[in-house]
Amino acid sequence: MPFPKMEITRDIGDAQVGATLDLKPVQGQTIPQTLSFEVWFYVKSGAAPLLLVNPSLDITLYRRVGQSGYQQQSGVRLPITTGDLGHTGGFLAGEAMIWRPFAYLPAELILRIDALRDAEHGLHAEMRLNAGIVSLASAPRRPGEPAIPLAAKPFPWHVSFPVTNDLWRELLTQMGWPTPRMFELHPLSFSSLAEFEGAAIKLKEAERHLFLGNWGESVGISRIVVEAVFRKLGYKDKKPFNWNTIIAAGLPTEMSDIFRALNSVANHEHHPTGVDPRWERADARFMLQLAASLAEYAGTLPPRIPPAPPP
Repeated sequence: MPFPKMEITRDIGDAQVGATLDLKPVQGQTIPQTLSFEVWFYVKSGAAPLLLVNPSLDITLYRRVGQSGYQQQSGVRLPITTGDLGHTGGFLAGEAMIWRPFAYLPAELILRIDALRDAEHGLHAEMRLNAGIVSLASAPRRPGEPAIPLAAKPFPWHVSFPVTNDLWRELLTQMGWPTPRMFELHPLSFSSLAEFEGAAIKLKEAERHLFLGNWGESVGISRIVVEAVFRKLGYKDKKPFNWNTIIAAGLPTEMSDIFRALNSVANHEHHPTGVDPRWERADARFMLQLAASLAEYAGTLPPRIPPAPPP
């Protein structure tokens, strides 16, 4: 995985403390939709034992603008859970200490982040790690003198890095997302079994393009499924759509409203974004869900009987 493993070194009193941040699920403890981080703390120089206290990790994702910019108003903060301090309990004395915070991302948050990313440049991540380091070196005291209270030295770490679309897709795969879904298409919603099988293949392909971020391709493929449904109902043939003809033929009002909304998404000239429109993830998701739902709904409607040809 091309996650950028990061490292920092800081002087804490007479000791030099290092830390690395990596993304690595705990073996045998992988939880779906969970990002598991692994932070190593170690003493690079200085013999005094140290204690790590109150570590915290904050990661916020933003939409990237170009190669280096980002939109500050678009931030989505990951819900980081502190996790445990490993078998050493935060004690550093000649060996590394591993801290494992993690973030559970529910489906709503994953979709929000996925809609945030730029189609070309992905996401921008800001990471802040804070902790306190306490030296456990015993200070020389005379008999009867009170103990010197231990004071924590701050260990701040702030770094930013890009989350490319390739990396985001790998992270989704690691989290077991997307959860496999099955759209149930009814054969009676189509003119023939061959058309039904073709629509099922197309719908699966549209979902794959949605996952890959190819929103335009997903929109186009979903529309093919919808047109197959309307052909079965007798309201669509190989010719372009003609609303006057379709409405005069008796298309139910609710179907007409749905189809008008579909046309607004599937045709750039009708797209509600106006000048210089482009498809977004919301368009592709709308079309995919509409195609699946419409196909199921159409199975409950009788086909229109074509009018008799003129004598």
